[in-house]
Amino acid sequence: MENNIVKVEKKLKKNRKKLFSFWTVAISVIVALAIGILATLGVLYFGPLGKIMVKLKSIDEIARLNYLGEIDYEKLDQRVLSGYVKGLEDKYGFYSGPEDADGVANSFEGSTYGIGVTVISYEDSLYVYRVDSNSPASKAGIIPGDRIIAIDDKSVKEMGYEKSVQAVKKELGATSNISLLRENKTLAVTVTYEEFIRQTVYTRIINNVGYVCITAFNKATVSQFNADIDMLVSKGVNGIIFDLRDNTGGTLDSVCEMLDRLVGECNLATVEYSDGERVVTHRSDKNEISLKMAAITNENTASAAELFAATIRDMKKGPLIGNTTFGKGVMQTTYFLPDGSCVRLTTGYYYPAGGVCYDKEGLKPDYEVIPTEEEEKNMYFLGDNDPYIKKALEVIEVE
Repeated sequence: MENNIVKVEKKLKKNRKKLFSFWTVAISVIVALAIGILATLGVLYFGPLGKIMVKLKSIDEIARLNYLGEIDYEKLDQRVLSGYVKGLEDKYGFYSGPEDADGVANSFEGSTYGIGVTVISYEDSLYVYRVDSNSPASKAGIIPGDRIIAIDDKSVKEMGYEKSVQAVKKELGATSNISLLRENKTLAVTVTYEEFIRQTVYTRIINNVGYVCITAFNKATVSQFNADIDMLVSKGVNGIIFDLRDNTGGTLDSVCEMLDRLVGECNLATVEYSDGERVVTHRSDKNEISLKMAAITNENTASAAELFAATIRDMKKGPLIGNTTFGKGVMQTTYFLPDGSCVRLTTGYYYPAGGVCYDKEGLKPDYEVIPTEEEEKNMYFLGDNDPYIKKALEVIEVE
């Protein structure tokens, strides 16, 4: 009897192994078929992205079952979509979630928030180089030439430049108590962080020549530019110098609207899209300003700023002075998605009036300027003795 029981049990175990093996194979086959069907349906419905989506879903299932930490799907949303754009290897493209996309939209209009100062490091302080008009800093009484020595009772000297700059950046509605040094006198001001329109055009007259520094191109830049050009023309200046150093660009609409005031009839911008089609996107009418001009550039002059400089030269309004530009002759388009997020992608090459795209090449100046080491070190303090400005004045007087 005992031997018979053992035989029966051995037979049952053998059958169970066969059954387990059968179901293991069956389940594996079913899973493989399911994944195959999903992949096929994914490819049919989503195209090449389908396989990636199926694989991503598999990774997510593995992570939910086995990952030791918690899965933050909001972070995943940002990083996965950002990863897609990075995978395109578009050096100028990006994805922004809904919380940051408003800032992208505001940049087109010229709106921002903060206190509205441009600072540089100088003798254990933040030297205020520029103050935006109608900014919180301007309202608080901060002026160019002031030196910020403390922020909320924390010494700039002790914090260092980088930490001090970060200390000045706060959220909308916050306040900062700032200690200033002005002509050897210490002043205390309180600044409230508000939204304001960035000042991107700074103008003055030097030896009866208009000097116009443009730091960016957006919708607000156009109105600031037009007001300053009207002022210069009414003052009867002999010429205009456009300083585009460190201007990394902006919107195509704004730069072309500004150029339309300066140059005669021409194709201001021609865009070549991914399918090879070329379209004239912006034209200038025959009206122009009949004044001698010059454009100052450096290695950080890029994109729309290069288009501005190229047009001044192509339309024989004046030469380029300074250094070879960055070389960004491609256009980006920003697409806003239903959830409020946005993606920016490079969508075309653009050509200025002269018809030559300068992408990856840059624009070589007609008159190169190589500042001395001392001039380079103190460039922000040179004023009208800036070697670039001096050369531009010299060229305008000769030409």
